[in-house]
Amino acid sequence: MQQVVAAAGNLGAAVTTNVTVPSETFLEKIFIDVAALPNDGYGFCQLAFLGVAYAYVLMQGANLIKDGSEMLLLIPSWSGIVGSIVLPVLGAVPDGAIVLFSGMGPDAQQQLGVGMGALAGSTIMLLTVPWMLSVWAGRVNLDSDGRGNYVRPRGAGSEWSKLTPGKIRGTGVNVGPSIIHAAIVMGVTLIPFFVIQIPSMAVGKCSTKHQDDDNECKTPRVAAIIAGVMTILLFFFYLYDQKRQADNDDDVVTEGKTDRQRKMALDSGLMSLKGIFAQHQSSVVHDLQASPSTGEYMKLQEDPAAMTGAQLADPKFRRFLKPYFKKFDHDQSGGIEKSELKLLLESLGEKPTVQEVDSIFAQIDTDNSGSINFDEFVVAMQRVLAAVAAGDDNPFALSSAVATSETVNDTNTEVSRTENDDGVAAADDDEDEEEEEMPEDLAHLSPEEQQKRILQRSFMLMGLGTVIVVLFSDPMVGVLSKLGTMTHIPPFYVSFVLAPLVSNGSELIAAYAYAGKKTEKSMTIALATLVGSSAMNNTFCLAIFLFLVAGKNLKWVFTAEVTSIVLVEVAMLALIFVCRTTYKTWTAAVVIALYPVSLLIVWFMENVAGLD
Repeated sequence: MQQVVAAAGNLGAAVTTNVTVPSETFLEKIFIDVAALPNDGYGFCQLAFLGVAYAYVLMQGANLIKDGSEMLLLIPSWSGIVGSIVLPVLGAVPDGAIVLFSGMGPDAQQQLGVGMGALAGSTIMLLTVPWMLSVWAGRVNLDSDGRGNYVRPRGAGSEWSKLTPGKIRGTGVNVGPSIIHAAIVMGVTLIPFFVIQIPSMAVGKCSTKHQDDDNECKTPRVAAIIAGVMTILLFFFYLYDQKRQADNDDDVVTEGKTDRQRKMALDSGLMSLKGIFAQHQSSVVHDLQASPSTGEYMKLQEDPAAMTGAQLADPKFRRFLKPYFKKFDHDQSGGIEKSELKLLLESLGEKPTVQEVDSIFAQIDTDNSGSINFDEFVVAMQRVLAAVAAGDDNPFALSSAVATSETVNDTNTEVSRTENDDGVAAADDDEDEEEEEMPEDLAHLSPEEQQKRILQRSFMLMGLGTVIVVLFSDPMVGVLSKLGTMTHIPPFYVSFVLAPLVSNGSELIAAYAYAGKKTEKSMTIALATLVGSSAMNNTFCLAIFLFLVAGKNLKWVFTAEVTSIVLVEVAMLALIFVCRTTYKTWTAAVVIALYPVSLLIVWFMENVAGLD
């Protein structure tokens, strides 16, 4: 009888087990359960392999999102909102996904350390490591007033260079004033950290030994909700401020990113010069149409491509064309011949016929010297774009593409005034550009079709990248948490070091590449972007974190981590306000020292001070 009862009990237990254990989800069937890996050397090797594989896939997903969103900069009507809103938001998606999935599982309280590590590590890494690399890569000789040696003096010989080889003392970088504004915004976005941290410390001590005692360690839910709402409000304030900056003609960051994307589109054959700039040139036509009182409206109506050089003078367009012209000016004489003009137009994604090249060259070369200079070429290209904007199907054949000496002089006067007032513009003319092979281009497509192709490819890349990031963030969180368990290192430290390499590797590389151009404009783009990314972490990613804590009633045991984030950002604020627009090379050593110091702060507060 006892045996029957025991058997029945075992059967009941088995039935109960089958009923209560939920079936595996779709994602659980796809990804390996890292919790089942053995806690030995073999298990560690398997975990390391999974970590590398997931990290690689996540990096590719983050790059797809970045590349797709940056493509939208090629749509002139979108470039302002893309540079100011879309790029910052999508750039924070990988970090936000890691933070989100760290608090979604059944062991959310334990894995939340991974999310905090990603948040803190991303913020501090972006403000230190790429900053240091950017200052080192972009440094130039500084004069006694701290001004960088960016512009080649007139008459300087071939021995002139922006940086004396091997020199460190007396070198540094200059940036525009936008870096100060970006720092102020970053400082304002620190407020929610205090809103959640101060009430949490006032309620009770949250050290490791008290984490199981709800009476000793608990998070004021109201404080978490208020801080979360503040992060959302500051997030929209940041986006509004970015849009306002982008609407300003002096927005160096958006302009620089747009130019970089335009060059990549040309070099890869994705678009042609007409596809990139025709819509931009149409705005010039529209402005004239909207201002008939200027006396140019009737002239525009009679011949849309017959505007004067002064009207068409666009310093940004000149700076964009300058490196392409220099590429084919092999003898550095300041002029190119007919055969070189054809190659130059092809490098710009255009495919004019031999007859069109002969015609346009004859019209530009009015003095029959056998060569055309840069100013003549710029005016001719602007007239071609004006013709495209006016609806002409064969702009290269227009007789109105003539660049007379009077037109060129008008353009020179206007552009010289603009560039002389802007040392950055003059410096950019001397930038050396990488030369790439030109793949099959899209010159056979109309500008409208090229813009449509860009939109399709952009949304495809962003969609695919987002799917990858969402799918692989959860298993990556599990890998980081398991790695901490195996190595007996708290998940925060593991995530602090490794997560930013996955989610922010592209920002690090991009900042270094911008700085390597050694211009004031490129340095401003590099450093201002890093500061802006930190502000996004303080709003977008922190909002996700706070609402996880409030929604799942989790404990706020991150006093040390928050202190570390705040101290590093305050230190960077102090550095920016002291140095303002000139950063000597030695400041890079101060900045990079903040990275290990931030980890030491967390370790000291947790293990010595007994906080969290």
